[in-house]
Amino acid sequence: MNCDRYSGTQMDCDRYWGTQMNCDRYSGTQMNCDRYLGTQMNCDRYSGTQMNCDRYSGTHMDCDRYSGTQMNCDRYFGTHMDCDRYSSTLVLIWTATGIQVLGYSDEL
Repeated sequence: MNCDRYSGTQMDCDRYWGTQMNCDRYSGTQMNCDRYLGTQMNCDRYSGTQMNCDRYSGTHMDCDRYSGTQMNCDRYFGTHMDCDRYSSTLVLIWTATGIQVLGYSDEL
């Protein structure tokens, strides 16, 4: 395990599954985490930039949580959902049957 915890430089950690996790925790730069399923999760948690998370289902989720930009979530059903939760921009939802739903939403 290579760790530079406090200076904000890259840290490679094989904590849970023996898979690689690159973490720049404090500087807001990219962090790749294979925490739960051994799938890749790229996280820029504090700067509001893109975060790709395979947290629960092993599917792909792109999240920009704080800046109100686009977030794609496959959290529970493994289907594709593009969500802009805070800025009321266009929401695209792909259902399990492949049907596309277009609409506007403030909160999903």
